[in-house]
Amino acid sequence: KLNSSKTKLSSKMSDQNQRSNDEPRSLPSGGNTPYISSILGSLPGPGMASAVTSELDTPTTRSVSTLPSMNFQGLKNLATPVTRLPGSNPYAANNPYAASNPYAAGNPYSSFNSEPKSRIHGAVITNWSVPDGSLQCVPDYFALERTSRFVAGTGASIVSARISDCLRRRSIATKFENSKAKAKCTNGDFVQFRIRLFAGRNEYKNGVIVEVQRRSGGSLSFHRDCRAVLDSAEGLDFALGTEEDSSPKSCLSSLQLSKTIQDVETTQELLKETSSGALEIASDLLKKDRIDANILGMESLICLTDCSKAGLGIAKIVSRNIILDENSAGLRTIIMRFVSISSEDKSDQNEFRQRLHNLALHVLSNALLVTSKEGLLQREIQEHKWFADHLIPVLINELKDARNRPHDALLAAKAMFTLINISPDMRSKAIEIGAKNILTNARDHGISSHACLATETERCVSTLECAC
Repeated sequence: KLNSSKTKLSSKMSDQNQRSNDEPRSLPSGGNTPYISSILGSLPGPGMASAVTSELDTPTTRSVSTLPSMNFQGLKNLATPVTRLPGSNPYAANNPYAASNPYAAGNPYSSFNSEPKSRIHGAVITNWSVPDGSLQCVPDYFALERTSRFVAGTGASIVSARISDCLRRRSIATKFENSKAKAKCTNGDFVQFRIRLFAGRNEYKNGVIVEVQRRSGGSLSFHRDCRAVLDSAEGLDFALGTEEDSSPKSCLSSLQLSKTIQDVETTQELLKETSSGALEIASDLLKKDRIDANILGMESLICLTDCSKAGLGIAKIVSRNIILDENSAGLRTIIMRFVSISSEDKSDQNEFRQRLHNLALHVLSNALLVTSKEGLLQREIQEHKWFADHLIPVLINELKDARNRPHDALLAAKAMFTLINISPDMRSKAIEIGAKNILTNARDHGISSHACLATETERCVSTLECAC
């Protein structure tokens, strides 16, 4: 009986495999369903299918968060089914699935847009020089991330130069390791990811495999940068991803609110009540002794001081409370405490304190900008020496370390420009303590590796030169 059962099971598995190989499957559109269905459709039996489903649902150290909806219109007319097993490597030697192309059907990152894209022309600035022929092949049984792409007919030196230029133009802080063909990246949202270049085997030997792997941070911010990096690797045009384009817009501005209510006094009272409640919550979070609560409170203040997110009315009220608050236990004092943390706390080993420091600089930059447009900052600068004696030196110290922490230097440059642009006293103080040379050095670094930093520091240098 046992032998008979084994024979029947073997025959049934053979029939299923034959049907799977002979009958092409139509793939549904959207989500990551095509990838899972292509895997489950090629498996021999229900027991294996359930095992793969549990494996896909279990997070691993190399897993990526759920992908956004993609357009799989071009995948519905495939002539042959996908036969790639989970964890298999089509580029490894002696792999029975090496003939299948994961970029044709199983990988939504093979194409993010069905429309044709123009090629990038002209010279690029590169900080990543990977010699041709120096890449290692993908190790056997090494599962590549789905956020990977095969660049055919292109050498490693060209691919690395394209990616380096993309990272510079998108202002992503990066540490390159030429010998390992690896790049460690951190974007402005403190999302950390890695870029790795591999050589292919067999039919993929005439090209470069680019893998992008997220390590920490938000998935939406990561996918925007990932798409740009993979597109640039192929020499395609990519979005620069400006802060204004990626920021969510306010649902109801103060102007729309006043038109809706038709009562200016009621509008102002509503804005004050709303901002007062939000400020109280953020202040309570900042006063806690837990760093996760501090980060949450600082992120709330960033939204409250951003006109595009909270609206102009709320942004003005919150910014006034931050800049005009001279109380020793007030918001300005708390924010400056996080801005002025020691260099040891800002090292790479203290990732959360480094993040908190960056958020505090962001809040300060937003509040200064809003109050300067309102006309309150000029009067405050004339009446109080705190801005010239304390704030300007703190911002200069941030700019001194632009090479190691370019995102912090960018926010410091924005705050610096707001101050020196509206006040001759601030310009004189900045020139007195040698800000011009420091800004020039930061600008030179930005030109080579951080486009936004180069732009902001150039504005500051031009303003100081005009004052001279």
